[in-house]
Amino acid sequence: MIDHVGMLLRYASGKLVLFEAIGGTGVTLTEWNDFIESKWHLGYKKIVFRKLNCKRTPEMLNEFEAFIKASLGKPYKIQTSKLCCNKKKKATPAAKAQISPVTQVSSQLNVKTVAINKIGDDS
Repeated sequence: MIDHVGMLLRYASGKLVLFEAIGGTGVTLTEWNDFIESKWHLGYKKIVFRKLNCKRTPEMLNEFEAFIKASLGKPYKIQTSKLCCNKKKKATPAAKAQISPVTQVSSQLNVKTVAINKIGDDS
């Protein structure tokens, strides 16, 4: 079972960072060395990596970098209703109008991650 998802990003300089959304802190970008030195990895039973293989165009990289910059610092929290509700149920227009910025960031992160994964999916 997966209980948390983040993305490891390697800059052209070779620096490795973790892009993730965490309760209480929100959307962050943490250098991998800091993550390890702070022993935050010990909070997980297992960490799994999957390399994204895709053609990285300058346009895609610029859009992704803009998305990361726009997301940093935005709040994030788990919503019980998202965990326990019937996922097939469609939101009413009134419910959609009440979607919080937190939900929007989470949805955007998920959509962007799925879109980027689909680009590299050779299956």
